[in-house]
Amino acid sequence: MDVVIVAYLISNILNTLAVERGLSVFFKPKKSPFLYFSYIAYFIMTSFVYIVFTIPILNLLTNILLIILITFNYDATIIKKITAVIAFYIIMIIGDLLSVGFLYYYPDTLFGNVEFVSVASFMLTGFTIYLFSLILCAFKNIKTNKIKSRLFWFTILFMPLSSLYIIILILSSNLSQFLVMSSIVIIAGLNILIFYLHDALSLAHEEKLKSLLAAQENEYYHRHYQTTQDSIEKMNIIRHDIKMHLNTVNEYSDKNELDNLKKYVKNILGDVNKSEMLCDTGILAIDSIVNYKLSDIKNDNIDVELIIKLPTSDLNIEDIDITAILGNLIDNREFDTC
Repeated sequence: MDVVIVAYLISNILNTLAVERGLSVFFKPKKSPFLYFSYIAYFIMTSFVYIVFTIPILNLLTNILLIILITFNYDATIIKKITAVIAFYIIMIIGDLLSVGFLYYYPDTLFGNVEFVSVASFMLTGFTIYLFSLILCAFKNIKTNKIKSRLFWFTILFMPLSSLYIIILILSSNLSQFLVMSSIVIIAGLNILIFYLHDALSLAHEEKLKSLLAAQENEYYHRHYQTTQDSIEKMNIIRHDIKMHLNTVNEYSDKNELDNLKKYVKNILGDVNKSEMLCDTGILAIDSIVNYKLSDIKNDNIDVELIIKLPTSDLNIEDIDITAILGNLIDNREFDTC
């Protein structure tokens, strides 16, 4: 197979992966069995049009049309889909311009074979577009707290750029076409493999975070249950002894011992107040985390004034997200003391 065709196919694989990653940043995919099939069809059809017809405008229209069709696998409005396609094609144009600029400033004599100029052009375009899509995904992962490692950023920048440098060195040597093709295939394959390993690590990190939050949520629920049980037991004791308390109050009243009467009533009210929950919205996730976090504060004789405003409609927020958000907010609180 011709080395230029191989270079184009590798570049198109990187371009297809870049489209998949780029669209995943803009949209949430539907549960469709045709999603990955559509990307395979995109690669096959764009490659076929380029190899058979070699008409630039036809290649451009084929790419745009197929990407628009792929967007129907995602949940979004038509306007957003068109905007995403335009944004992605701007990235593709930037990749092409960088490739042209590099080859303009470096003469053809840099490479050991005239055909290697086209190979270099395809590699520069493919890796540049792929690098842009990886950076977009990295920003998305940081925003959703999936990835925070500096090593991840280093890998994103280092792997494609160093791969391009190695490919340019290979093309500028006097190696045979077979060795050049083999080297390019291995380097591109390693890049794809490494970043899919990053995806797996990102998913594992996300699952671990969910497990930790679920364990924390269960602890809050258990504490809320204990608080509720303690409140019920204290109220039951007070109800059970209410007749005795009323008799005692009556005795103090008959003897006109107002000081003792006030002290006794105050002690009873103190027990009642201690049995009250700080938060009782009816939403277990909110009640459990707020009561858990603020009960210790109130026990330290710190006055707590709690005002909670909730929408009348459903929150549409998962309990695990409520636990994480409220827990962090209360942990980072600042209390006004007098």
